[in-house]
Amino acid sequence: MAYSQLKRLMHGGVHSPSLHSTLSHHHNFVYCNFIATRHYRARYQIKTKPRMMPMHKWLRTKKRNGKMVEEAIITDTEAAKQSQAMSELSLIDTSLLDDAQEQNILSISDRAFQKYFLPAFNKSDDAKQLREVLSHVKSKMSTPTTMHNLSNMQQFEHNILRLAYHACIARCSFAPHNDTNDGIVDLDSIQQFFSECKSLELVNVDTYQLVLEGYINAHNATTTTDEAAVHANIVDLFQDFEMFIDSCDPVRPNILFKNAHTDRYRVGQTQQYSKIYSAYITYLCARQNKQDLATAIQVFYHCIGRRFVVPSLDTQYLLMREIAAESSDALGLKQLFHTILEFAYIPPPIDWFNEYLDALSKFGRFEDSIEVLRVLVKQEYHHFYDYPQAPIPNVKTFEIVFKNLKMAMEKNRLTQDVGCRKAAFVLRQMKELKIGTPQHIYVLLYEMLGVAWWEHLPWHLRLLNRPEN
Repeated sequence: MAYSQLKRLMHGGVHSPSLHSTLSHHHNFVYCNFIATRHYRARYQIKTKPRMMPMHKWLRTKKRNGKMVEEAIITDTEAAKQSQAMSELSLIDTSLLDDAQEQNILSISDRAFQKYFLPAFNKSDDAKQLREVLSHVKSKMSTPTTMHNLSNMQQFEHNILRLAYHACIARCSFAPHNDTNDGIVDLDSIQQFFSECKSLELVNVDTYQLVLEGYINAHNATTTTDEAAVHANIVDLFQDFEMFIDSCDPVRPNILFKNAHTDRYRVGQTQQYSKIYSAYITYLCARQNKQDLATAIQVFYHCIGRRFVVPSLDTQYLLMREIAAESSDALGLKQLFHTILEFAYIPPPIDWFNEYLDALSKFGRFEDSIEVLRVLVKQEYHHFYDYPQAPIPNVKTFEIVFKNLKMAMEKNRLTQDVGCRKAAFVLRQMKELKIGTPQHIYVLLYEMLGVAWWEHLPWHLRLLNRPEN
């Protein structure tokens, strides 16, 4: 694309000076935005330092007071603004960029798209208007080429085109939220935009995520007759996405040990693919179907075991609740717990452990609750299992543990004497962490273990954990 076309692209078709004269004004950019204007000063203020006023504020003051602004100042201001944009783009086209500078191509194209093209997409109300805006953007670009051996300016154009297609797909996908197409998701337009994006080799992970969100929104809004067809499209799209990432980012099965290199790889994989995996797993769990739940669990273990992608916390909470609701024992829930702790590169928050303990309460296995408590309290325990540093438990954690103790005793898994010893053990952990026991916990313990348990409780536990008045 010639520089004259590029200047028309960046400035909406307005005539601008030549490239040489434009770049010669680059040093005036600071002058035009931060011009020094002297306020009126009386004679007795002649020795004081003059105050400075930014150019935009000075122009606004002139306009508010009804005074004329010299045309030369406006011309110099526009030329300097053009030189600031053209100086960045000239670096892209005329110099060989290193890896650090190549990252600037994406940031420059993002800023250019947001400033000059994105408002037109946001004002579009239907797919026809989006198509017109997209055609206008494509007319500003040179002839599309493949993604192989692109120059820096061609990379800039491809980034602009990719963002334009993403804007069209996003407007159609989130129609119920932005009132595009009267709040109706237009699947035909999404498929057309997606097909064109694939033909131009502009597809990336964000493209698949936007299309998947559109299919899911359409599935939630469709009738029973169209639900099966939309579900088939979602499954086919996700399979196509897995084939896409297998081709551009092959699986690395040899990452077995945790070190600085593998931790960076895990972080990158999670940041890149977590959103789309989380959206697909959440969609499968929301269908309330055992077969779809089995597929969601399979996808979860595939992404975390082969791709080292940890889904979002909300997705993990949903999987815990669904597995606990559909299982007759705690085996599947425990496997999920250990797998997430093994592959997590940062420790989960304490709310995550509380959610797991709450899901365990259904099965009445107090030993599993004690295991989680040791992970949270005993430092040597999670070092032995190679877990990340666990958070400190809070009052809610111990409330759920005591509730699990009550459930275990109601299911006759623990005797009265064993329950008393387990309760004393949990209270000792609270004493070590200096966490006071609320009154309703003692009420719960009275109901389970009786008043005699309180009388035989050691005095130091009663002293530090006595109920609040």
